[in-house]
Amino acid sequence: MSQPLLSVNGLMMRFGGLLAVNNVNLELYPQEIVSLIGPNGAGKNHGLQLPDRIL
Repeated sequence: MSQPLLSVNGLMMRFGGLLAVNNVNLELYPQEIVSLIGPNGAGKNHGLQLPDRIL
């Protein structure tokens, strides 16, 4: 297997006192298709935007 394009370990995000994303681990590899599913308000969009803000 090749090296991951993106590796995220232990991602956490808070909005004030609300813990929106807790301990998310994710690796994205070249030519891989990934789907992130979950209920509305589960933090899918914000969880993917956070690594972009850090980089």
